Amino acid sequence: RVGFVNFWPDAIDGKTRAATYRVTNRQLAGLPPEPGDEIYESFAAHALAKIGHANDVPDDFRGHMMRFTAPNAFQPHPLYEAFDPKFWHTNYADGAFFKDKVVMVGPSAQVWHDVVDTPMSPNTLGPTLHFQAMAAALGHEFLRPTPRKIGIALVCAAGLVAWLLVAFARKPLVCLGGLVAITAGYLVTARLLYDNTGLLLLTVPVLSALVLSGSFSLGFEYFLERLEKLRTRRTLERYVSKNLVAEILENPDSYYSSLRGVRVPV
Repeated sequence: RVGFVNFWPDAIDGKTRAATYRVTNRQLAGLPPEPGDEIYESFAAHALAKIGHANDVPDDFRGHMMRFTAPNAFQPHPLYEAFDPKFWHTNYADGAFFKDKVVMVGPSAQVWHDVVDTPMSPNTLGPTLHFQAMAAALGHEFLRPTPRKIGIALVCAAGLVAWLLVAFARKPLVCLGGLVAITAGYLVTARLLYDNTGLLLLTVPVLSALVLSGSFSLGFEYFLERLEKLRTRRTLERYVSKNLVAEILENPDSYYSSLRGVRVPV
């Protein structure tokens, strides 16, 4: 066998992110693999074995999210140029161009419709995707999602941090600045982990919990402050005029400072 050429897209958005290098006959029937099943290897896995890199192929039966290279990393060349003496000499130096290179023959014309929707482009050529799978295995450049338990812990921690910030800072501008700083720091951390370790740190749910919890806490604090001012206003208006109450509530610092007392000659 040459190897299966299938890539299975994500069920959520239909984009192809992962490469499966080995499957069993039970997997193809929708069943979990068992010992003794017949194993089928992918086209990319066979190609890597041919060039002496069989040990770089993941030895399991699950999909591996690939870190894609640049969209133009693998450029197609028209097949007819290999049979034209002029192009063969000018563009390929009589074959020296292909020395130590992996060559894949496959369709790239639009009429073949051999395109795949990937995160890099909705029109990724089929042969290019096989090269992406080979490159990811050669460089061990696979991406790992955040484990479920850690993701739940991060979401809970984000909500707790936002509540603690609002509860102890007690100043709206300081709270907003703190939320912005935490958000920026988390995004930088997620990018560093993605670049250096291949970990896809859970981002949208965590930051959503942070922002929503912080916004709710600020709104609740504002509601309590308004409620307290309303209660104080109603109490004071029983004894003094409404204008004096408004002055006291709008400029409380001047009255609080006067409560400390001053020493004057009499």
